[in-house]
Formats: sequence, structure tokens, C-alpha cells
Amino acid sequence: MALSLLLSTAHAAPTLRPSQPDGARLERWLDRLLVVGGVLYVAAHPDDENTRLLAYLSNHSLLRTGYLSVTRGDGGQNLIGPELGPGLGLIRTQELLAARGMDGAEQLFTRARDFGYSKSPEESLSIWGHDAMLADVVLAIRRLRPDVIVTRFRLEAGDTHGQHTASARLAVEAFTLAADPSYMPDAEHRRLGPWKALRVVWNESNFFGKSDAELMKSPHLDVGGYDPWLGLSYPELAADSRSNHRSQGFGAARRRGPTPEAFHLLAGEPMKDSPLDGLTMDWSRVPGTARLVSELKRARQAYRTATPEAALPGLLAARAELRKLPENPWKQAKLAELDRVVLACAGLFGDVTADRTTTSPGGSVVLTTSVLLRRPAQVALSSARLGAQALAPPSPLKPGIPLETKTTFEVPADTRLSNPAWLDSPQEGLYPVSDPALAGLPEEPAPLEAELVFAFGSESISLRRPVAYKWTDPVLGERYRRLEVLPLVTVDATSGLLLFPDAAARPLDVTVRSVLGASGTLALELPAGFSAEPASAPFTVAAGGESTVRFKVTPPRAAARGTLRVVATVKGQRYDRGLRRIDLPHIPVQTWLPPATVQLTRADVAHARRRIGYLPGPGDEVPAALRQAGYEVTPLSLADLRDGTLNRFDAVVFGIRAFNVEPQLQALHGKLMDYVGSGGMVLVQYVTSNFISRAPPDLGPFPFTIGQGRVTNETAAVETVADPVLAAPNRIGPDDWAGWVQERGLYFAEKWDPRYATPLSMHDPGEPPLKGSVLVARSGKGAFVYTGLSFFRQLPAGVPGAFRLFANLVDAGG
Repeated sequence: MALSLLLSTAHAAPTLRPSQPDGARLERWLDRLLVVGGVLYVAAHPDDENTRLLAYLSNHSLLRTGYLSVTRGDGGQNLIGPELGPGLGLIRTQELLAARGMDGAEQLFTRARDFGYSKSPEESLSIWGHDAMLADVVLAIRRLRPDVIVTRFRLEAGDTHGQHTASARLAVEAFTLAADPSYMPDAEHRRLGPWKALRVVWNESNFFGKSDAELMKSPHLDVGGYDPWLGLSYPELAADSRSNHRSQGFGAARRRGPTPEAFHLLAGEPMKDSPLDGLTMDWSRVPGTARLVSELKRARQAYRTATPEAALPGLLAARAELRKLPENPWKQAKLAELDRVVLACAGLFGDVTADRTTTSPGGSVVLTTSVLLRRPAQVALSSARLGAQALAPPSPLKPGIPLETKTTFEVPADTRLSNPAWLDSPQEGLYPVSDPALAGLPEEPAPLEAELVFAFGSESISLRRPVAYKWTDPVLGERYRRLEVLPLVTVDATSGLLLFPDAAARPLDVTVRSVLGASGTLALELPAGFSAEPASAPFTVAAGGESTVRFKVTPPRAAARGTLRVVATVKGQRYDRGLRRIDLPHIPVQTWLPPATVQLTRADVAHARRRIGYLPGPGDEVPAALRQAGYEVTPLSLADLRDGTLNRFDAVVFGIRAFNVEPQLQALHGKLMDYVGSGGMVLVQYVTSNFISRAPPDLGPFPFTIGQGRVTNETAAVETVADPVLAAPNRIGPDDWAGWVQERGLYFAEKWDPRYATPLSMHDPGEPPLKGSVLVARSGKGAFVYTGLSFFRQLPAGVPGAFRLFANLVDAGG
């Protein structure tokens, strides 16, 4: 694996490019070899991590530090693109790895899906499956073997996400269960064995409202110190780490000065001054390590930034001593750390790259193996292999003399495809994996991974490198991406949704792609009531090419929903996966192979207004869905709204969070209200109002404020009052609230002028009714609507009632 930027030993930096630490960081790596111990931080979501504490523990205390995010954040919103669900989970996984690459901690997950906002830990654990989640948290503890477990959230349910509280409760349960030798739910647990941590504590920071002085009254750590090796204080490093969460808009300012973090005991041994009380954090906790420690100290004393190879004799002697020790909880992790330091001190570069971006089982690629020794040291390349095939012959290495070989590699037929293990077969609450050894890992090993073995005298050190493709981006410079191993054929429909607002047939184009070339038959597997012409169609795709086949899908006359699946058959083999890629500048290219499905929705959707000007919010797929309903949608920019005329549109619609990400929209309030007064219609989808982003004071013709009210139960009952927006052009009834996904809505209006109509009322179980999901105001000749209903989820998912209600809202005042 590539060397990480700071101190973590695994699952850290989101780059495939081989990298080396600078001299100061390498010096700290040497120091860390003498430290034995660890801390596991547990929270619910990617953005919940306390990067200040992680940076301090990893770089000051030099402890092995892990961050367990129970979910991958796939149920949230996306500030930088249209990806939601699995795509967003892939982005946030890589953003977390980028953060860990900076603060030095390791990243772990459970198999939980982020199903959206939850108001109770009981609901969260019910959807996830309590026992499955508990097993995953125990697995994380047994993998990292921490002395202290830290939770981000308290055990008591309160005014917070139910998944937050659930993560803390799971950590406390797992603290006890991880030490139980009889609890071994699968082979990976049995391989790791039980582990007993010293204590589990809740971390209270100033995020929860207390002053620094108040926090210092409890057992605490001041994580605000300056690290001369890094040239940064830990809060400064933490801010840079947290700013990797771009998809959530969590760029952070650097903080300097004292930064106390308080801790409260939840279970285990008492503490007096800090959560690290009573910890032995060196090799004295392992018998028979005196010579190991002596050699590590010799290496540390010999190390010089300008001559790192001077540390090699001590390091190699220490490695021999470490290998001779009986198995102990830290042996394998410390061997990995030590090997990384040896390779860095020798300045060894090793890489295996392919001549193309993609291949398939049965195909061939030309691989280039590159090795370079950059410091004077006695090192030889013992072997370079990919599976059973040799990539380069054994050879002594000479400083400054590159070794490069090219080999044609035949990709075995049983090579695993480039689909993340956690996305193979998603379920409602879980992302199950077939191999227990992959559960909870941020990424599985690359489908093709080479092993380079270097001989340092009698010590052999292995460097594993994913086979990658590298290229030069004219803006970003050198970039790497994993070599993709794709199915022989992938199939993708042009849209994930076909909406039939009437009984007329609609075209559906399907693109077939193949890396190696293929011929076969393409067909659509349809739900009851739908039909397609042709029933099947032949295709031929040249190597590296694609072919598009057009089908005509006819719906039933009555309302209906279902899922269409695209299937290609080649020589009796079924292929029913699509191909998705995410290419963003701050993360490596992400590839996954989702099922090739299309949501079919037959629903009568009537509307009088047709021409919509739409200013999209972040990650907004509503315009494409509206076009399927028969609207003419024109995308608008801030400049279009400012400089153009609005009366060419029947309605102007703002996407989710548009007023949060475009604060200059507030200056156009007068123009928008003039448009409403002259007969236009303005519809604003939800605007966030929290400590990160405040809603502007003026959105509509009359005052209203946005709160944090939401209804997370997508099946929650909806009560209505008589209002024209529920009567025409589509009469909204109970059936229109069926089939909604993830939630009813969020960021409802909290207070409003009495001139607003509130036709809907809904609530989660045990809570008072919320009437602010839709505000409708008639003003002059037109109308204004604010809605917190989650149309941004419902319309792309093809929810019939959501289309019908949205059409009514757009027609309001018409």
C-alpha cells in the first residue's frame, strides 16, 4: 500500500500515487515505533469526528488512533454534485480517507446504511439490526485493539440525531462484549480474538456549548498544542483535515491556542486527570522486548534528516527481534509500521502501472513495474509478482538507477470486478458483504494487486501496490486511478426514471459497452402491466466501444409503479450491471457497478403551467424529473435572474439550499416579488437554518422563519385542510402519500404571517403536528410557495403523489 502522509498505518490517504514522508514526519514515525497503545473514537457519521482529538492522539501521543464512523453518510445531501445514496457514500468515504491522511488516524466503518435523519436510537437500531451493528463495532475494537474507546455523543437520547445516540450505546455494549471469548459471530472475530479495553468515555467538547473553563473542570486533554515536526498546532491540522468534507460544505477555519476536550466515564476503569490515566504506552507491557527497544532507540539516535539510511541497521535489527517475539496484540501492527519506516528510510519507490484504464476477466494488459532506490543502502528486489506471474526478475538495486520492466499480463477469469464490496447487494438497513474480512473496511484491496519483495540482508519486506493507471492532468498534474476490472458487458439506460403522465408510450435508450468486444441479445425485464417493443434486440460492440438500442415502453392505462431491469445475454451468460464513475479533483476516480434498473411510474399528472425557470441547488436532479412530467425547464444562473426578464416563465423554482449557497439571491428579493405580483409563481424548496448556514430573512411576500422541524417517517400520516393547491389540477388524496422514500420533509417553516395558507399537517410518532411543510401565499396576481417536503428525493425516485402535488404547487395562483 502507498505510504500515508503522516502516522497512520492503514486506511489513510486517498491517493494511489506512491508517496514518501518528509524528514520531520519520518522522524515522528520512528518515535511512534516505541509507543504501544491505541484509542478508538466512535461516532455515527463522516462529519461527526473530532479531528482535533484525532490529530492530538496520533501526532502528540503517537498512539494508534482509529475513527469508527458507523455509517458512510450516504443518506445525506451533497453540496458539490448530484450524487446521492451509494455515490455519495463513495465520495464521503474518500473524503474521510483524505482527512485521515492528514490527521494520522485510521478509518473504519460498520455495514450500516445512513437511511436519513432518525429521531430515536431505537429506530436506528431497529432499521440497522441491533445485533449486526453490535458485531461490527466489536469487530472494529478487536481490529484496532484500543486501550480507550471514546464516543462523540452521550448515551441519553436528546435533541440530536438518533443515529448519534445509537453509536454511543453500541460503543458501550461493544466495550464489554469485545472482551468476551465466547462471542465469536464469524471467522474474522475468531481470527482476531477477544480484546479488553481499559475504559470507554464520552468526549465533551465546546461543540456542546460549554466554555473552556467549564470543560477543564472534568478530566480533560488540552489538544491545542503546537507540533514543531508538523509546523502546525493540532487544531490547525484538524481544521485542514475537516476541510476535506467538501460534499458537506464543512470547510473549517484554523484555531490556535488552548483547546480543552473533556471526558466523562461511561464504563470501565475510573480516571482522574484524563482518559489516558493508567495507560502503559510503551513496550514494557510486552515481556521480552528489551533488545527490541534497544535497537529501536539505536535507530532513532542514528537517524538524520539528510541521511535517513543511517537508521537502517537499528531498524533491521529491531525487525528481527520483533519477528522472534511470540504473538501479541501489537506485533503485526508494529511490523507493518516498522516496514513502512524501513522503506521510507531507504527512499524506496515501487509502482506497477497499466497501459489502459480498464480491462475485463480474460483480457490482457501491459504492466510497467518501476523500482528505484533513492538512498545508499544494500537492498535487492527479491521478487515482483501479480498472482502467479512474475513481473520482474530478482535484481540488486543501485542507488539512483531505475529498474523498469514491461510484462503482458493475462487477467484471470475469476478476477474480482471493480465494484466496492459493500455495494454488491445492499439491503434496507445494511450494506452486507460476503467476506467477513472485508466488513467495515473503507475499501477492499484492488482487484489486481502486485507484491514487491525487497531483501535487506536477511530481512525481507513486502510492498503491496494496486495496479493503477496514471496520467497527467493539465490542471491537477499527475493522477492515479485503480485499473478497473469490468464485466464483459455493462448496460446503462439513459435515465433511471421513466414517468408516464398519460398512457402514451415513451422511448428508452440503452447503451451497451464492452472492453473486449461482444455480441449478444438485449432485453428488458418489465413489471406487470408494462410492455416493450422490441421484446429483445441483438447487439454487437467492438472492443472498447459501445452500441445504443432504443426500446419503446408502453404503460398500463391505470396508475402503476415498478422496476425495469436491463439484461444483456452473451453466450448464455447474463449481464445486468451498469457502470458509474465519479471523477472529482479532490478524490481518486470512483467506480461502481449498480444494477441496471429503471423506475417506471404511471401516474396522471396534470398541470397548466409549463415553462419553468429553475435555479438548481447542490446535487439537484429535480429538473430532469420535471421534464419527464412535460415541463419545459430552463436552467437559470444568478446572472440570469439578475439581468434577465422573468415574465417569459410561468414559474421560477429554486432548488434545495439554493439560498444557502447563493447568498446574493437575497438582493433579488424585490425583483422576485414584483414578478409574483404581476402574475408569476415562485417556488422555493427547502433552505437550511442551523449553526452552519442561516436562511435569509426575506424569502416570500410576507414574513416567515424556517426552523429545524422535519418528519423522518416517510409513511407518517398527512392531514389536510381545504385549499385550492390540493384540489386542482390534481385532486390530492391519501394515495398520493404512499410510496414516499426516506422522509416526508425537512427544514419546515416554524413561524409565519397569517396570510400564508398551510394546507398540510404531519408529524413523527409521539410528536406534535407540524404545519410548516408547505406555505402558500397569494400576492397580487401571482403566488409564492415555500416547501420543506423532500421533492428532491421523491421526484427522481418516481413517487406519483409527489409529482401530482408539485404540479399543483407550481400551478398555485394560476
